[in-house]
Parts: sequence; structure tokens; C-alpha cells
Amino acid sequence: GLGFTAVGTNLTATWTFGDYGDGTDKITLVVYCPELKKTVVATGALRSSGTIVLSAPAAWVTKEVHAYIYSGNEETKSTSQYLGSLTI
Repeated sequence: GLGFTAVGTNLTATWTFGDYGDGTDKITLVVYCPELKKTVVATGALRSSGTIVLSAPAAWVTKEVHAYIYSGNEETKSTSQYLGSLTI
């Protein structure tokens, strides 16, 4: 399954890597703060790692954010998955 948590301004997305996809696919985490109309992106984690961490700006503390994740490689990208929302 997919997970999305915050500890301070460190936002972490987690997933279970199974028999689908390629473990060397790169993961992209996109976090959006609607109140500030700003987006922060983290890239580079491998699908096989099961986790990616993003440091949100300090100005986002007490703000609600929404997170999306997708994977891909040089040839193809997955559709995005909504991870949910939380308040930092």
C-alpha cells in the first residue's frame, strides 16, 4: 500500500514494492500547498527502496498539503497516485 506522513517539515511517502514494475524506476513525489499555491518536488528514489522524503519549506508549517506520486524511467511514466492530504 501507499503511505504519506509528516514529521516536522519532513514529508515521507512509502509504498510496497512487489512483483510489478521495475525496481530501478525513479519515483517522483509532488506536494502541493493550495493556500500558498506552491509545489515542491522530490525525485530520484528507486521504486525498490519503498520510500522517498521531501523537506517542505518552513512557511508550510500549519498548512494543509496534498501529495501525489508517480514512477518512471527514460521510456515511460506511470499515472500519478494521490497519497492524500495532511497538515504539516
